[in-house]
Amino acid sequence: MKFGMLDAEWEQKKEDALRFLIQAAEEKRTIYYHELASKLWPTGGQSYWFRYIGQFLGEVWTEAEKRGYGPLTCLVLRKDLAMPSGGFFIEARERGYEVNDFRAFFVEQRERVWRLAAEKKNPAAGGR
Repeated sequence: MKFGMLDAEWEQKKEDALRFLIQAAEEKRTIYYHELASKLWPTGGQSYWFRYIGQFLGEVWTEAEKRGYGPLTCLVLRKDLAMPSGGFFIEARERGYEVNDFRAFFVEQRERVWRLAAEKKNPAAGGR
């Protein structure tokens, strides 16, 4: 069990989140936290999501990087700021990224994620 969830359910939620975020990256768009929570827990359970969001998105980030998408979780935004939460930037620093200006870092990573998704979707065209 992980955070009160069966391991298989936790892993499935991560896969679902990756799928939603890869689609968003391919479409060059972002998603709000509450939208992602609603997609993962359509019949309720969003309060569960918000309790473990940091750990969950950290694992999604790790898997996204393994698959060549970079920090895909940068696409998950706070609605009030139109940027990721502070946890994203803390995680980035812990992973060795240099983060001096939050907005500039977010924009840089968002553009990178969008480019990587385009390249993965259409490698022969160099992402175009």
